[in-house]
Amino acid sequence: MKKMILLLVFIILVLHWNTSWSESPGKKVIYKYKQYEKFDFEDLMIEGDQGNPGDISVNPRFKKAFQNRLPEKRNFNREIRSAVESIN
Repeated sequence: MKKMILLLVFIILVLHWNTSWSESPGKKVIYKYKQYEKFDFEDLMIEGDQGNPGDISVNPRFKKAFQNRLPEKRNFNREIRSAVESIN
């Protein structure tokens, strides 16, 4: 019995919600937007602090020299040539 009452209340709520959305189905809504609006930027008064500091300083830090584990290769002509040939 409780389930039937809850179902009936739910159906009534759904029907009421559906009818409240469609109060005027035949009436079209027309939106009008401004075609032209002019801004006068000279009249705008913007106040605030300066965004950048006068002196930027960076603390020096210790630079560690890493050893390169890979051998240095000075000439890549063979790889470049094979890449160009693979395009053709």
